[in-house]
Amino acid sequence: MRRIIEMRRIGHCGTLDPLATGVLVLCFGPYTRLSEWISAEEKEYESVFCLGASSDTGDSQGEIDETVDLRVPSPEEIKTALDRFKGAIQQVPPAFSAIKVQGVRSHDLARRKQPIQHQARAVFVSELEVKHYDFPELVVRVVCSKGTYIRSIASDLGSFLGCGAYVKTLRRARVGRLDLGCSFKMDEIREAVKTGELARCLVSPARALCDLSRVMLEPEQLAVFEHGGL
Repeated sequence: MRRIIEMRRIGHCGTLDPLATGVLVLCFGPYTRLSEWISAEEKEYESVFCLGASSDTGDSQGEIDETVDLRVPSPEEIKTALDRFKGAIQQVPPAFSAIKVQGVRSHDLARRKQPIQHQARAVFVSELEVKHYDFPELVVRVVCSKGTYIRSIASDLGSFLGCGAYVKTLRRARVGRLDLGCSFKMDEIREAVKTGELARCLVSPARALCDLSRVMLEPEQLAVFEHGGL
């Protein structure tokens, strides 16, 4: 992206898994300062879980281990099990993740077969619903807080049901108020740069952070604020 728009200062608001598609919010220039706030917004995902097997990475890119003596869970069992992962929960991140362990990415340690034991973290899942279920595929919609791993939800669900599960596909549909409807593909951005129309691919900071409280300042108050005063 730096090469496409010829700007060095670019930051993203939330890492996507290697197999994931969907919304990845980018901040440019001075607006990289806003990435912390945008990253903190809730995320919405749609994912296909594959039941009946587990994966060392939690997704289809890892080593798949088929479950023996498998009993196919019913739709009612699926719904009841998913209810356990709603609300405020403690979640252990997957070993294959971007979390740093003593300065080294966890996924790098995992590839070297080094033992990793992440501590459980507090996350919040506000919505978790079944969109479609036809064993072995379970399609779910998830609305969750920053730091929530959909792969962990899948593997924990599989463990609870006793059948195993991993993420087959993952699509991020929304970050805060920014959804697929206001997103652009890389080729579209590249073409917009060529035609001098990059502005149409940008979203105003006010829209990106419209849920934050606003404080209106008078001109004299603004002058004080700009110099660090309150």
